[in-house]
Amino acid sequence: MKFINMNKLDNSTFVFLAGQDITRGVFDSHCINFLNKLYQNKTCLSNKVIMTFITNKVLSKEDTEIISRKEDYLKQLSHNYGFKLTIYHIKGKTISQIIKSYKVMCDILHNEKNIIIWAHNFYNGLIGTLLVKHFNRAYFHLDLKGVPPEEELYYSHDIWLIRYLKYLILKLAGRLSIANSHSISVVSNRFRQYLIKKYNLSNHKMLVVYPSVYDEKIFHVDVSLREEYRKKFNLKEDDKLIIFSGSMQNWQLPDNIFRLFKEIQKQNKNKLYKFIILTFQIEETVKYCDNYKLSEVLVTSAKERDLTGIYNAADIGIICRKDDLVNNVASPTKIAEYLATANSILLTNSIGDYGYFLQDKDYAIVKHNTEAFVQTKITELNQLKKPSIEELNTIGKLYGSEANIKKYSLLFNEIRLKIDSSST
Repeated sequence: MKFINMNKLDNSTFVFLAGQDITRGVFDSHCINFLNKLYQNKTCLSNKVIMTFITNKVLSKEDTEIISRKEDYLKQLSHNYGFKLTIYHIKGKTISQIIKSYKVMCDILHNEKNIIIWAHNFYNGLIGTLLVKHFNRAYFHLDLKGVPPEEELYYSHDIWLIRYLKYLILKLAGRLSIANSHSISVVSNRFRQYLIKKYNLSNHKMLVVYPSVYDEKIFHVDVSLREEYRKKFNLKEDDKLIIFSGSMQNWQLPDNIFRLFKEIQKQNKNKLYKFIILTFQIEETVKYCDNYKLSEVLVTSAKERDLTGIYNAADIGIICRKDDLVNNVASPTKIAEYLATANSILLTNSIGDYGYFLQDKDYAIVKHNTEAFVQTKITELNQLKKPSIEELNTIGKLYGSEANIKKYSLLFNEIRLKIDSSST
């Protein structure tokens, strides 16, 4: 067996076509933290990284500041690990930007021999497909975080005809990306089963399940922080703090979240149940609270130590999703984050593998549809327990970044062996 030297960087180029909007928090977990973990664990050994990310065509002052701050952090990573970093902005998801990005990547890569292409989702998958056709010795991995065609069709704000046209284009992009990739990773077992059935994937296709993972440095149990932040929020020992962490985007069903809060407040005669919403959409969230005439709901945003403290101060995390393909194959990071900080959880059963995994747990209530979620009774919440130490360890093994990065270590070992064999 051939062993890989894990002590120094090699002469390869890692082309990271990152799919998330850099201005959103999900970019940090799916892209920045992911790249950090790859090098921290010596999973990726490339001495050059070309990283792309998608931005809006027009950027606000706040967007520009966020991008600058995150670029600085990425540059610090490159300095820490010793790889050369090139950053390229893709301005909007259009066909012209795909062609332009492909041409720019070809110019940057024209002298490179050992190329690893890592593309998030189907839009970037098209760029990856064009690149692997051009550089036929390159390795192309398709990293799927969701089902973009259905996301566009079900949840876009465009008119129906535009949504449907984008859906058809993304379906074609998906077929091309999958057909030309050497390996694929997905975020849930249900996603894996869907791909095998939908695209008749051959047995030799490497298909890795890598769920959306949480960062153990932030999301862990901290008893002292729980005491500190519960005191900060004037919570008594018997008070139960319900937390919703997310946005007011329509696919997160904010109306159902506020209907649930309203229902609980009606039953909350002794006022033991308190509510907190963590979001960056403060103004919009406050308007929802006013529209539903909700009182005593704390709306705030948080990061780093405050984020750890608030999650630890809470008792029950909530998440509600429709029963459709988008959610059936998903792996929302927030569920693992709730659980990793010893919160009980209330959710719908349509969400990826979680509906199955949490079905019989005494620290979870799994509702069969969104309306049942809204109608949850306080008596049900009263019966919830905290995850035990053993259960927290299991959650860490399933959804922690440290445990899951090992899956990619095996994959990168295969990639390097393939690149070595193709270059000889």
